[in-house]
Amino acid sequence: MATTKNILAFLFALIGWAATAQTYSVNGKVVDETGAPAFGVSVYLHETLQGVSTDTNGNFAIKNVKRGRYHLHVRLVGYKTIEEDIEVGDSLLPSYRFQLVPSSLEVNEVVVESNALKLSKKESSVDLITVDEGYLQKNMGTTLMNSLDNLPGINSINMGVGVAKPVIRGMAFNRVAVADNGVKQEGQQWGADHGLEIDQFSIDQIEILKGPASLIYGSDAIGGVIHLKHPVSPLEGKHSAGLLTNYKSVNQTYGISGYAQGNHKGLVYRARVTALGYGDYKVPADSFTYNRYRLPIYNNTLKNTAGTERHVAMMLGINRNWGYSHLTVSNYHQQIGVFSGALGIPRSYQLTSDGNSRNIALPNQQINHFKVISNSNIRLGRSWLEADLGYQYNQRDENSNPHNHGVGPAVKGSLAHRLKLQTYTANLRYHATTLKRFDGVYGINTSYQQNRFEGYEFLLPNFTNFSIGGFAIEKWRVNKALVLNGGLRFDYGRVDIKRHLQPVWQNADTIIGYAQRTPNVNRNFYSWSGSVGAAYNPNKHWSFKFNFGKSFRMPTPQELSVNGVHHGSFRHEMGDSSLMPEAGYQTDLGISVEKEKFLISVTPFFNYFSNYIYLRPTAEFSTLPEGGQVYRFTQTEAIYTGGEVTIEFHPVKTLHLSVTADMVYTYNVKEELPLPFTPPPSIKPEIEWEFDNVLKRFENVFVRVGYNYTFAQNRTDRNELNTPSYSLVNMGAGFDVVYKKKKRLSVSALVQNLGDARYLNHLSRWRYLNLPEPGRNFVITVTVPVLDK
Repeated sequence: MATTKNILAFLFALIGWAATAQTYSVNGKVVDETGAPAFGVSVYLHETLQGVSTDTNGNFAIKNVKRGRYHLHVRLVGYKTIEEDIEVGDSLLPSYRFQLVPSSLEVNEVVVESNALKLSKKESSVDLITVDEGYLQKNMGTTLMNSLDNLPGINSINMGVGVAKPVIRGMAFNRVAVADNGVKQEGQQWGADHGLEIDQFSIDQIEILKGPASLIYGSDAIGGVIHLKHPVSPLEGKHSAGLLTNYKSVNQTYGISGYAQGNHKGLVYRARVTALGYGDYKVPADSFTYNRYRLPIYNNTLKNTAGTERHVAMMLGINRNWGYSHLTVSNYHQQIGVFSGALGIPRSYQLTSDGNSRNIALPNQQINHFKVISNSNIRLGRSWLEADLGYQYNQRDENSNPHNHGVGPAVKGSLAHRLKLQTYTANLRYHATTLKRFDGVYGINTSYQQNRFEGYEFLLPNFTNFSIGGFAIEKWRVNKALVLNGGLRFDYGRVDIKRHLQPVWQNADTIIGYAQRTPNVNRNFYSWSGSVGAAYNPNKHWSFKFNFGKSFRMPTPQELSVNGVHHGSFRHEMGDSSLMPEAGYQTDLGISVEKEKFLISVTPFFNYFSNYIYLRPTAEFSTLPEGGQVYRFTQTEAIYTGGEVTIEFHPVKTLHLSVTADMVYTYNVKEELPLPFTPPPSIKPEIEWEFDNVLKRFENVFVRVGYNYTFAQNRTDRNELNTPSYSLVNMGAGFDVVYKKKKRLSVSALVQNLGDARYLNHLSRWRYLNLPEPGRNFVITVTVPVLDK
């Protein structure tokens, strides 16, 4: 207790000292591409979120700024974000002048602030992608992760329409970290049928780091990071509110989301409420295969795939010249039916329509995810201390018709599985900016997890999981063209898994013994990881990147101990308590050239892993009721290699042509076979027209057509099915209506799978039932501002 009081006293003393220090004003002017003053441009400091909007003459003045080094941001919709490193101190500050450049090219426009070193895309030694709210609205998928499928190197693992999880360069689950408000999302992400508990309408920007990110985020990020960013808190004196409505035809989705946010003298708030419901979804097929039997799909509709989602979030905080501190509380709830053909023995009444396409019957899933996250950034002299603290409680219920086998007592209720996971997280990062050409980040990550289970079936035992890691990263700006970076990290983890004994019944009242499903497991893991990288930009057109790193990943409790029927993914999964940690050596390269009207980017990668852990399909079938095929966690030497190509061309200002292509090649060195669940190569050309001055109040009018050709995946593991190639055509259009002092009503429409093609997704959990992906889908999204002052 005394130590805690001393720490609090020290922090308050720091804040009090900062409050009395001398302050300065950051002044300047922003003009558009013609040199005319730009009105309403947001200009703010990343570290403190202090900022203003430019006046009618394009001028801005951010007052009451402490001395130190800052990242200054200049943002306006439709233009590239400008980022400038500035020094505030005793010397006379210059009057800054910024000229906006229209965002004609979609790539390489935003500084990635979630990166620990605050690097721009050109300065980063690994491949970074940033997409904003406009991109997400244009590419609105059935889930947030489906909205990213058009990006090179990005895929999603799907189970129907309402469940999807991200894949980066063929890696998923506990190899890809999803960070929300700076804290890694923890919600049973190991499961193929476990979606991401995130409100897709609450996200303002997504930053994707392709390649190893374990130095910052720990061992679960050796495949990459998806950082979800919510809107920056409003500038001082600004208040706004709005509504978003969304409709999807493939499953009759109706969704609405409303928000309100503001800033009163540095006291900031944001609230959002979202609700959506959807019915059974349609597929371009009239049958599916179950255990070699061909069964009907009535009215091209998968019965019991309806669902609902509810989300509420509230953020309160304070922005001052010493930094900021925000507290966010949120709760996400989803209930979704599971197509009966995916588990158990399909019964005729479960396949025939009951007349209510929005009814959620058994089997189904109910997920609730509660989060409390604190984000703070405190100035310490010329340096900064970032602290992200989080508590998460994830409860997952899988409900199914109870089965009675053997002589045991009758099962009561329909709760098959209940997994209750609590996670405590703390991330501390100290940003040292004392030397002009050097920036250092030194940090600690720690987490503690506790999992408990209930239900009449067994899948995953009770466990606790503790991890802690420390890292140091340095960036050296050698000159204007060359940036070098390097870092080291050490991790320690401990897993304690409780043995689970299954009773053996003589009759309904007498237990004669116990069968062990999972042994006691007490394991300690530790190792180091590191990386070195370089970004060389000899001029404003060319960019070269190189990054080499050693990564490390601890086996997860699920990989060590799972042993049960995983109904949603149609299989019996078995862990191995003797698994060893993974070690990987990962190389990333990048070459790009950007001119006024075109951009070409090539990003190859090569990864070698010893003791690579993966879930392998076997030739065994489960002896458990309705168990299906057995999948075992095992280890091997493995190679992941491949790359992405992006080409963009703008022959005229209003015409955008682009082509992206990606490929992942995997190889099991010991078995001389591919690894399972490898995404097939794809190529995606797109054309987009923008129209200026169509009507007086209409702006940002566009029409686009995209084509997706995905190659056949014939490089499969033993006991894994091949998947044929397919082609899809997508179309979209949208516009903004400007009214009442620059308020914007935004409308976007999207048609996915325009030709209603029947195709199989190699990464879909339902591919083994020969269930095709959703058919033609019309998506309409309308955003209406209610208040903007």
